[in-house]
Amino acid sequence: MAELLISNTDANNLNRGEVVAYYDSPWTWGAKEGLPNYVQLSVPDATIQQVANFLENWQVRFAHEILAQNDQGYRVQIKVDPVWISVSDINKYQMHSKMQDFIVDRHAGVIVSIDSEQMTADLPKPIDLQIVKTEFADIFDKYLNARRYYFDTTDMDLAVSQGGQITLTKAQALNRIVDKLNE
Repeated sequence: MAELLISNTDANNLNRGEVVAYYDSPWTWGAKEGLPNYVQLSVPDATIQQVANFLENWQVRFAHEILAQNDQGYRVQIKVDPVWISVSDINKYQMHSKMQDFIVDRHAGVIVSIDSEQMTADLPKPIDLQIVKTEFADIFDKYLNARRYYFDTTDMDLAVSQGGQITLTKAQALNRIVDKLNE
């Protein structure tokens, strides 16, 4: 059985209806992991692996590639999966601004080219590219905070009316989940 924690508010980089965490059952939730900020969903016929596989689609995808390097530094390309830009609440100008802040201000780099899905930049040595990748993912995951799937207001209201705890079968949960790409 899988236990899911779902946000019941639009706060802390989360939107109401988005899955915050999931665990194998039995799981004991903490005192703050309930109403008014969260609801708990039990799915008795779903394994934790099935939930993990499904929720993997909710992760923001980033990739980086070293295009060239020399004594002065690296030319890198950073890509964001375009699906996440299309389902988030940002536009290409905000994305450009955030990428520029990250490369120029934070790492003293130079942007060679940029669009809403990828950026090519020159980064000076010495620099640890793994740290750059990790920082980029941390910053943009919070900024984009794209979660493709969520439970709608009706389902959240139902969970609240039942005391913040609801049990659904796997089929019921899959039928009630909303895909932002279909909106």
